[in-house]
Amino acid sequence: MTSQALLKTTSVRSEITVNLCHRAGLDEVDDGDVQDLLESHAEPLSNDELIEQDKASQEKEKEVDEEEEPVRGLDIKTLRECLGGIEKALETLKERDPNPAKSSKVAHDVEKSVKIYQETYDEKTRKTKQSTRSSSQSDMPAFPVTPADPTTAGPTTSAANGSTAGPSSISSFLKPMKCADLATADPSTSASDSADDNVLSSSAHSAEDE
Repeated sequence: MTSQALLKTTSVRSEITVNLCHRAGLDEVDDGDVQDLLESHAEPLSNDELIEQDKASQEKEKEVDEEEEPVRGLDIKTLRECLGGIEKALETLKERDPNPAKSSKVAHDVEKSVKIYQETYDEKTRKTKQSTRSSSQSDMPAFPVTPADPTTAGPTTSAANGSTAGPSSISSFLKPMKCADLATADPSTSASDSADDNVLSSSAHSAEDE
């Protein structure tokens, strides 16, 4: 391409650019501004500009990678789905494979390989149940129990405390009192009672003799 043709092409491009700017509402843009812009891009970048441009590009790529990187982790739902899918696949192999020995061996090897995930699932499930149980117990209100007043307790309450004077308690209370009365009785009173007994006995014998 000759220099004349190149100038003509550049002029056409500048004119098109100016028209587009005017349509976008940038009426202050003219052909000189477009030429300055093109010339600035035609000049080679300095070392500082190249370093700054490379740094900006790397930061942009890093931001994109961080946004696109999925959240990694194995929760109970994911483990349940994976283990359930593996179990279903092994059952299908056992049902469809005409060689039972081969399918059984494959199932054994796979189950052995995923055992660590099964243990992880069991451990997470156990911790979740314990946490739920502890949370339920902590939410239960504590009702204080007021002890019964011994002075106003009825027969049922007193019996539970062993303080109700039932028949056995009454007899045990009266027996020592009776013994105490006999031990502390007045000798004159005892002699009088004995004399009365003798009189009654003599009267009885006289009646029999008649």
